[in-house]
Amino acid sequence: MEVISPTAGGLVPRQAGLTVKVRAANANGAIKRVAIAIWDHSRGNLGTFQEATHVEDDLYELKFAELDCRSQCRVAASITDDQAVETFSAPIDFVVTTPPLVFLSVQEGQQAIQLGDGAVLERAPQMNLSATAISPFDLTKAIVKVVFYANGEVICNDISKERFGFMGSARCDVARLAPGKYKLFAVATDAGGTEGKSTPIEVVIR
Repeated sequence: MEVISPTAGGLVPRQAGLTVKVRAANANGAIKRVAIAIWDHSRGNLGTFQEATHVEDDLYELKFAELDCRSQCRVAASITDDQAVETFSAPIDFVVTTPPLVFLSVQEGQQAIQLGDGAVLERAPQMNLSATAISPFDLTKAIVKVVFYANGEVICNDISKERFGFMGSARCDVARLAPGKYKLFAVATDAGGTEGKSTPIEVVIR
């Protein structure tokens, strides 16, 4: 018996959930039950085993809509035969990736005001757009880059591995943009290469 998906060291996006696949066979008798568990490897507590579905031949699977682990996850399977003897597979470690959360605001003096659709921005000599990015679940993954976009075009590119931690704040001077309507958003990248995008916001600059 072995876990064939996910693979050892594999990256799994948190939002997508996960379907675990197992190959299980018993040369000495019938298979009564195959179960699968996922748990947070860093916490050390064994997960709760849930019964898997027999798909075909020796293939079993179980879909997890939510992953109850921060980043370092472990999965294992068990097989119970018709004599009630339970055997466990070797555990597989994999990594759950969570995109950074990114929020846009406009800087007015010392105050950051969160932007919403339809906001009107008055042009000024220095009109700063701010993006706050945070790596949830795994505070060891620093934000290493924030890129600002207006109507799909890059307008600012902020790379600062030294300044950003698990939560970073970057600014972009948008005073050079001509008056008009723009769709603004920012993309933040963490140290693991996972990208997160803010909700696009339509604003008017005048």
